[in-house]
Amino acid sequence: MDDWNELRLVLAIQRAGSLTAAAKALTIDHSTAFRRLNALEARLDLRLFERLPGGLYQATAAGERMAVAAERMEDEALALDRDITGRDHRLSGRLRVTSSETLAYSRLTQHLAGFRQAHGPDRGAGVRGCAETAVIFAPLRPAARDCPVPGWHGPV
Repeated sequence: MDDWNELRLVLAIQRAGSLTAAAKALTIDHSTAFRRLNALEARLDLRLFERLPGGLYQATAAGERMAVAAERMEDEALALDRDITGRDHRLSGRLRVTSSETLAYSRLTQHLAGFRQAHGPDRGAGVRGCAETAVIFAPLRPAARDCPVPGWHGPV
C-alpha cells in the first residue's frame, strides 16, 4: 500500500458499514469515496467489500484483513503523535501580568527576568514580550490577564 488514504478509506467503510457514512467521516464526497474504492479494488484485482441492499457494505476476508492492518497503523500514528507532542514542553505565546506598580518594581522584575532567561526566544521557546509587555500598570479585564498578581486593588 503506497497511499495511507486508501487504508483510511477501507477502515472508515469497515467502521461505518456504508460508503456514505465513511465518506462523511472522512469529509469527502460520496462520489470521491466511490471512485477511490473502485480504483483500489481494480488495482488489487479483488473485492474488498460486498455491496448489500440498503447501501450497506460488508468487508470480504481481504477487506477485513486490510481494515485490521489500517487500524494498527492508525494506532501507531496516534501513539507517535502523542509521544512527540508530549515531549515538547516549550512555552510559547505572550505573557501578560497585571500588578500594582510597587509590587512590580519591588518583586516582579527579578522574577520576570529569570522567566525570560529560562523561556525567552533566545532559549528556543516562543515566549515573547516578557520585558516589554509583561508588567502593565493599568487594570486589565479579567479575560486579558494570564497571570494576575494579588495586590492590585484598583477597579477591574
